[in-house]
Amino acid sequence: MPATTTPEQVVEWLKSIQEKGQRDPATLDLLAQSLDPATEIAMPEPLPLVLPRPQGSHHPPAAWQENQQHLHAERQAEAEAAWRSLTGILRLRREWARILEEMT
Repeated sequence: MPATTTPEQVVEWLKSIQEKGQRDPATLDLLAQSLDPATEIAMPEPLPLVLPRPQGSHHPPAAWQENQQHLHAERQAEAEAAWRSLTGILRLRREWARILEEMT
């Protein structure tokens, strides 16, 4: 059985998705297995859009800014999808635990 995961670790994982835009399915599986099914995880709050200074970009500034806004929105959507997946798994684990308890 994996070590217990804390809600704070989940928040950090969701934040990393918002910042980097990458969701690792293996990490989702590990979190889903190691979290207490009763854990409540809040939907990730949108991070502010911070536009770094474009260096060596071949895109015009307006196109570059639009692209950054699009990437920001995609990352937020990915974090929300990860949150929905994780909370859905936890909900199913709670339902299964309840059913198994009723059977005994």
